[in-house]
Amino acid sequence: MSARIDQWLMRIRTAEYRIKKRWVFGMSALSAFLVVTLWLAYMQAFLKPDAIVPASGQTADLNQGFWPIMKNGLRIVSQQIKNKIEDLISTEETITIEK
Repeated sequence: MSARIDQWLMRIRTAEYRIKKRWVFGMSALSAFLVVTLWLAYMQAFLKPDAIVPASGQTADLNQGFWPIMKNGLRIVSQQIKNKIEDLISTEETITIEK
């Protein structure tokens, strides 16, 4: 088994640059997918709704799941980014030329 893996790795090492680049991209995508999947599994398994503490004057929706919370957070963050970009674009600078 180990000899087969060694041969496979040697074949990648001696391959052309574009082949190596393809393998790096594929393995990076696979690693990112694995990390995100494990993170989501952790969030679903270990973060229970009883850990949610509502702000004063609000009631906690204990049946709200991970995806609605993630969607709401992304909506808030994207709105803040949009507002910042609009502020940067709408800022006018006045240049006065004196003689």
